[in-house]
Amino acid sequence: MLLSPFVCLLQITAVDPDRKAYEIGLPFIKKAGVLHKIDYIESPALPVLDKLLDDVSNSLKHLYI
Repeated sequence: MLLSPFVCLLQITAVDPDRKAYEIGLPFIKKAGVLHKIDYIESPALPVLDKLLDDVSNSLKHLYI
């Protein structure tokens, strides 16, 4: 599969209060070789989103809820 060179620049921040949901997907994430691209935060989303939006150094481009 041919991927855009911009894919290597992508970083994902995953926010979920249920760590079990993340752990279910973890084997697939590791198999895909993208574990280093995912920052997992165990928390309700609103406090984290407020913090991400307040951080001027954050380059948040897209948000999916």
